This record gives sequence, structure tokens and C-alpha cells, in this order.
Amino acid sequence: MTLNNLTAFYKSVEKYAEAESFYQRALAIFEACLGPAHLKVITCLRNYAQLLWATQRRAAAHAWLWNVSNLRETGRVVGWMSHGT
Repeated sequence: MTLNNLTAFYKSVEKYAEAESFYQRALAIFEACLGPAHLKVITCLRNYAQLLWATQRRAAAHAWLWNVSNLRETGRVVGWMSHGT
């Protein structure tokens, strides 16, 4: 089972502290191996933002989601393919 899958499991059973720990570990590994603008990193960031939202940390979640959205809009995400092209 991957760290990202563990985070989803812990989030689904509302063990948010454990999920957050695994999200942070997964993000660190993905960023180190793939770079900060890789699609897998962006997906993990989006999922982490959803966890923050679920734990009432809305301002932090909004900031993460804004960064993800900005990367996608500027086309700087590695591995992201627009359906319009």
C-alpha cells in the first residue's frame, strides 16, 4: 500500500492526524523525486487541501487549492494534459 493510499484510508475513517502525517511524508517524497510541479505532487496537494478543509482549516486549504489552480492555469504542471489541446 502506498503512502497516498494510506492517507486516503485514514481520512476515510476520520483519523485526520494520521492522514496528515502521511500526506506530509508523501508530499516530501514526491517533491524530492518528481519536482514541485509534477502532476502527482499536485494531486497529493489537492488531497491534502481537502483534508485541511475537512478539519476546519479552511484558510490553509484555500491557499493550497489556489496554488494548485494557479499552476494548472499557467501550464506549469509536469504531466498535465489539457483536454482542449
